[in-house]
Amino acid sequence: MSRPKTEVKEACSLLMESLRTINEAHLANFSRKTVPEIELVKHVRKDLTDKLGSKNVFLTVKGLHKKQDRIVFLMQPDVDLSFRYKGRIHGVEFKLMRRQLRFYSGLEEALSYSTYGVDYSWIVHFFRRDFRNAKDYKRWMEFVIKKSECPSIGYIALDTKSRKVIIFPKEPFGSGDNKRLWKIVLKVKNRIFTTHSEVYSGRER
Repeated sequence: MSRPKTEVKEACSLLMESLRTINEAHLANFSRKTVPEIELVKHVRKDLTDKLGSKNVFLTVKGLHKKQDRIVFLMQPDVDLSFRYKGRIHGVEFKLMRRQLRFYSGLEEALSYSTYGVDYSWIVHFFRRDFRNAKDYKRWMEFVIKKSECPSIGYIALDTKSRKVIIFPKEPFGSGDNKRLWKIVLKVKNRIFTTHSEVYSGRER
């Protein structure tokens, strides 16, 4: 597997800077919400927007079903946060880890992001300081992502004292063999990320 590109590391650095603005008080406040990730996403999006500008940071993509060229396109799940950096779209799935969440929470969403035309997926796991099994969660999540052999997924694990990029994505999601489905993906990508539709003309990656 190749090493991460410089542009991926730079995009990750920007994301990490935004993640560093979250402290334990934020996490405690978010934890009281019915869906803690919503406030988490809002916080990070605001900081990222300050860094990249509103044209490069996108709203949460809500799932929907729509027929495109006689193919029903299933937009699932929601994309928590997405941003553009150097012509690539990065989708970020946030999880504020609680006891009831599985160690691999977010992995299925990160894989599904490829159907939106996202280039790289990031899974971000936030752990409260009193989360006892954080070390094991991180270890097994790393193991599962590596065993999946998907080079387009990155994994960041952090609490308010330590932050670590455990896996960098190496390559953008490819189109696969089904050209007809890939045409639909590109069409949907153009519609979602309308601000920069000129980037997604369907040319070879």
